[in-house]
Amino acid sequence: MTIALGTDWSDGADLSRHAWVQLDAWPQGDQIQMRFIDPSGTLDAGTFGNPLSREAALLHQDSNDFLACADQVVYQDTRVSALLRTR
Repeated sequence: MTIALGTDWSDGADLSRHAWVQLDAWPQGDQIQMRFIDPSGTLDAGTFGNPLSREAALLHQDSNDFLACADQVVYQDTRVSALLRTR
């Protein structure tokens, strides 16, 4: 899954404050496991910011926020929750 975060998404925002990561998520027992992965593919850097490698994502100041967003997707997006059986 791909998650992009930034502090300001308005026109003219400082794009250096935007970043995106990719994560793998899979069920294991009664839990969902997640891990940052190196990005494959591209997103528009002018909108979504720069991709973070796995190592950069682990060290990034917003690493917990990326994971919190991923949790929301896993449990609230019915397309994803159906695949991972979280509903």
